[in-house]
Amino acid sequence: MSRKSLEVRCPCCETLIRIDPATGAILGHGDRPKDLGEAVRRAEDRDLRSEDVFAQALKAERNRQAELDALFQKAQDKARDQDDDKAPDNPLDDRWR
Repeated sequence: MSRKSLEVRCPCCETLIRIDPATGAILGHGDRPKDLGEAVRRAEDRDLRSEDVFAQALKAERNRQAELDALFQKAQDKARDQDDDKAPDNPLDDRWR
């Protein structure tokens, strides 16, 4: 028995949907490119979008490191300013609560 996928066009948005006949799972959706030029353009657009997303994620990660460093410095300053001379009543008490 051949395992060809069913191709159905959505009546609402006219998108091509590929369905596995055995499981009923959607294998893919979207229009097929009409010519090779359109396929190349879509691939280039997808590459540009992925590069932009990667650049944004990298920038956010770098900013995150700076924010965490600032937060850690603020916590260190706060810990220095607290009165550490007083010992807890019970040595098993949690001093940070």
